[in-house]
Amino acid sequence: GEHFVGYIERHSLERLLDGMQTAQEEERPSPNNVLRYTDCTVMRMLPFASLSQVHKVFKQLGCRNIFIVGSGDALLGMLSKK
Repeated sequence: GEHFVGYIERHSLERLLDGMQTAQEEERPSPNNVLRYTDCTVMRMLPFASLSQVHKVFKQLGCRNIFIVGSGDALLGMLSKK
């Protein structure tokens, strides 16, 4: 099944997509190669976490994004700090 693996920043994704447009079909990256652009160490929280817990994570860990995941690591949403 599908599950949340990580996050690719916009500039990295643009670089990857630009490379795919110019590459020959046999040179295009496979889904496994995309992992090298993916930050798999992102903060994840469950949907029933309280807002005070979320605030504490943003403040203490300095996270820019928190990903809300459900059962089976399915991505449900994302919280971002300005």
